Amino acid sequence: MLADGRSLLLTALTPWHAALADVRVVLRDRAEPGEIPLAEALMKQFPNLMITFAERWREGMGASLATGIAECGDWGYVLIGLGDMPDLRAATISRLSDELQRRCNAGDTMCIVRPVHAGRPGHPIGFGRGHFPELRRTAGDIGARHIVAAHPNVVDLPCDDPGIHHDIDTPDQLP
Repeated sequence: MLADGRSLLLTALTPWHAALADVRVVLRDRAEPGEIPLAEALMKQFPNLMITFAERWREGMGASLATGIAECGDWGYVLIGLGDMPDLRAATISRLSDELQRRCNAGDTMCIVRPVHAGRPGHPIGFGRGHFPELRRTAGDIGARHIVAAHPNVVDLPCDDPGIHHDIDTPDQLP
């Protein structure tokens, strides 16, 4: 919970819901305590939200990412964000999505787009569908970092959103 009583995940999802028509959230295995009520609360708040449960979530962020990507079907691209970023702006998400769509529509299915603020890259990071096979093979806690590092032409999209750098990993980082 944030200091004002709001749920971190609900707060983090609000700009995504405002910016995009299709949003998929990957939660822990449905057998984990609290996951079904969490999914129900999320879907009540965001009726168009798609929920995926990651049975292998204990293996790390990469396993959850792979599970989510496997559910993206014929999407032309995916914009991958974190559920612990409460300050990300909807305008940033929209701008990244627009750039991804423009590049993919032009045939660049291997594009990678990320936001940059104050000279530092942040999240979310977008991938054209040409990266889906490799994203489905991610594992451990590194997520897709190795894919971004290996790509020769990552597009850095300047933005004025410091929220791209603010994720909350421990309780002492809560505002």
